[in-house]
Amino acid sequence: MKLKLLLPAFFAFILISSCKKDETDPPEATQFSFSIPDSLVFEHSDTKSVTVSVQSESGKSFISTFETIPPQAFGYFDGEVTIAANQSGVLELEFYQTFAMPGVYTGTVRVAVPNENNAIKTKDISLIYRPNCMYDFRNHVYGQITYVSNGQLQNKTITCSYDTQGRLVVAGLTPYDVVLNADCANQTVSMVPLVNNGFYMTGSGQIEGNEIALQIFSDGTLHSNSRILLQ
Repeated sequence: MKLKLLLPAFFAFILISSCKKDETDPPEATQFSFSIPDSLVFEHSDTKSVTVSVQSESGKSFISTFETIPPQAFGYFDGEVTIAANQSGVLELEFYQTFAMPGVYTGTVRVAVPNENNAIKTKDISLIYRPNCMYDFRNHVYGQITYVSNGQLQNKTITCSYDTQGRLVVAGLTPYDVVLNADCANQTVSMVPLVNNGFYMTGSGQIEGNEIALQIFSDGTLHSNSRILLQ
């Protein structure tokens, strides 16, 4: 009789014990942190590196990638970068200025431990498009040029554009496109040299408010004086 009473209790104990063995605590998340630059500044279309440094005592490897980037203006290479604990890796970010307006955009970098859903961290990075002073001249449509050979002032309809190297490209002022690099701090410009009809053409000038005064030289001799005007 006692045996019959003890058997149900015995089987209940076994059942409870089995359930307890099947219950396992989830693995503890790998502890880590990572650092990235606060911001990247782009003056024109360019590719820049984002250094990702991971700090951890785990000895594990980590995967870093861009979780989000602003659409249209940005793209990136190497979808994932593997980084060992207490080491750094590099993500490459490409900026396309064509569809971007100057300002601050935000991207998000993600670092995670492979196969650990609870070991993920993210950080934002400011992506700044800050074109140089040539950008302000991209909509200028009037020009004047006076050739030394005859001293006659000529009014020109021109088109200006800010190219992917941060230069001002001026079409219509001369028979060839004038491409200008700027030293914005000193308010000066220099023309990218070229050969026209066998003559080596160079140029230098000054930024004067919303105008550019440009002197063009042919084989080192002054060839013309010109101005790029807003109106």
